[in-house]
Amino acid sequence: MSTCQGAIVEAFDMLGYGSLGFYIQSSVYLFFGLSSLFTIGLLEALGSKVVLTLSTLTYFQWTSLLVLPTLFAPTEVTVGIVSVVCVLSAALSGIGSSMFWIGQGKYIAD
Repeated sequence: MSTCQGAIVEAFDMLGYGSLGFYIQSSVYLFFGLSSLFTIGLLEALGSKVVLTLSTLTYFQWTSLLVLPTLFAPTEVTVGIVSVVCVLSAALSGIGSSMFWIGQGKYIAD
Protein backbone atom coordinates (compact mmCIF):
# COMPACT_ATOMS: atom_id res chain seq x y z
CA MET A 1 0.00 0.00 0.00
CA SER A 2 2.80 2.46 0.75
CA THR A 3 4.04 2.27 -2.85
CA CYS A 4 0.62 3.32 -4.12
CA GLN A 5 0.46 6.11 -1.55
CA GLY A 6 3.83 7.40 -2.70
CA ALA A 7 2.59 7.28 -6.29
CA ILE A 8 -0.45 9.37 -5.32
CA VAL A 9 1.78 12.03 -3.78
CA GLU A 10 4.04 12.10 -6.86
CA ALA A 11 1.14 12.13 -9.33
CA PHE A 12 -0.66 15.03 -7.65
CA ASP A 13 2.58 17.01 -7.62
CA MET A 14 3.25 16.30 -11.32
CA LEU A 15 -0.33 17.32 -12.20
CA GLY A 16 0.24 20.73 -10.62
CA TYR A 17 -1.59 20.21 -7.33
CA GLY A 18 1.53 20.60 -5.18
CA SER A 19 1.37 18.92 -1.78
CA LEU A 20 -2.25 17.81 -2.08
CA GLY A 21 -1.23 14.13 -2.17
CA PHE A 22 0.58 14.55 1.13
CA TYR A 23 -2.44 16.23 2.74
CA ILE A 24 -4.72 13.48 1.47
CA GLN A 25 -2.55 10.76 2.98
CA SER A 26 -2.26 12.71 6.24
CA SER A 27 -6.04 13.07 6.42
CA VAL A 28 -6.59 9.35 5.91
CA TYR A 29 -4.30 8.37 8.77
CA LEU A 30 -5.33 11.19 11.12
CA PHE A 31 -9.00 10.26 10.85
CA PHE A 32 -8.18 6.56 10.97
CA GLY A 33 -6.45 7.05 14.32
CA LEU A 34 -9.08 9.35 15.80
CA SER A 35 -12.09 7.33 14.69
CA SER A 36 -10.59 4.09 15.98
CA LEU A 37 -11.49 5.32 19.44
CA PHE A 38 -15.20 5.46 18.58
CA THR A 39 -15.70 2.65 16.07
CA ILE A 40 -16.39 0.02 18.73
CA GLY A 41 -19.67 1.73 19.70
CA LEU A 42 -20.74 1.85 16.06
CA LEU A 43 -19.81 -1.78 15.62
CA GLU A 44 -21.86 -2.83 18.63
CA ALA A 45 -24.86 -0.80 17.45
CA LEU A 46 -24.87 -1.89 13.78
CA GLY A 47 -23.08 -5.23 13.69
CA SER A 48 -19.99 -6.26 11.78
CA LYS A 49 -21.64 -6.96 8.40
CA VAL A 50 -23.23 -3.50 8.18
CA VAL A 51 -20.01 -1.82 9.34
CA LEU A 52 -17.99 -3.74 6.74
CA THR A 53 -20.44 -2.72 4.00
CA LEU A 54 -20.30 0.95 5.00
CA SER A 55 -16.52 0.89 5.20
CA THR A 56 -16.30 -0.59 1.71
CA LEU A 57 -18.37 2.31 0.40
CA THR A 58 -15.96 4.81 1.96
CA TYR A 59 -13.02 3.14 0.23
CA PHE A 60 -14.93 3.20 -3.07
CA GLN A 61 -15.79 6.92 -2.88
CA TRP A 62 -12.21 7.85 -1.98
CA THR A 63 -10.69 5.81 -4.79
CA SER A 64 -13.22 7.23 -7.25
CA LEU A 65 -12.48 10.83 -6.26
CA LEU A 66 -8.72 10.43 -6.72
CA VAL A 67 -9.43 10.84 -10.43
CA LEU A 68 -10.53 14.49 -9.98
CA PRO A 69 -7.08 16.06 -10.50
CA THR A 70 -6.79 14.38 -13.89
CA LEU A 71 -10.13 15.80 -15.01
CA PHE A 72 -9.49 19.48 -14.24
CA ALA A 73 -6.52 21.62 -15.20
CA PRO A 74 -4.99 23.22 -12.10
CA THR A 75 -6.24 26.81 -11.86
CA GLU A 76 -6.78 28.76 -8.64
CA VAL A 77 -10.43 27.77 -8.49
CA THR A 78 -10.05 24.11 -9.42
CA VAL A 79 -7.10 23.56 -7.08
CA GLY A 80 -9.19 24.87 -4.18
CA ILE A 81 -12.29 22.86 -5.01
CA VAL A 82 -10.42 19.65 -5.83
CA SER A 83 -8.31 20.03 -2.67
CA VAL A 84 -11.34 20.41 -0.39
CA VAL A 85 -13.24 17.54 -1.99
CA CYS A 86 -10.23 15.19 -1.96
CA VAL A 87 -9.24 15.95 1.65
CA LEU A 88 -12.82 15.51 2.90
CA SER A 89 -13.08 12.29 0.93
CA ALA A 90 -9.79 11.09 2.43
CA ALA A 91 -11.04 11.91 5.94
CA LEU A 92 -14.16 9.86 5.30
CA SER A 93 -11.98 7.05 4.00
CA GLY A 94 -9.90 7.19 7.19
CA ILE A 95 -13.05 6.73 9.23
CA GLY A 96 -14.02 3.88 6.91
CA SER A 97 -10.59 2.30 7.37
CA SER A 98 -11.12 2.21 11.09
CA MET A 99 -14.54 0.67 10.59
CA PHE A 100 -13.10 -1.89 8.18
CA TRP A 101 -10.20 -3.11 10.32
CA ILE A 102 -12.15 -3.27 13.54
CA GLY A 103 -15.21 -4.72 11.79
CA GLN A 104 -13.26 -7.48 10.05
CA GLY A 105 -11.63 -8.46 13.33
CA LYS A 106 -15.04 -8.74 14.97
CA TYR A 107 -16.47 -10.64 11.99
CA ILE A 108 -13.64 -13.19 12.05
CA ALA A 109 -13.83 -13.55 15.82
CA ASP A 110 -17.56 -14.31 15.66
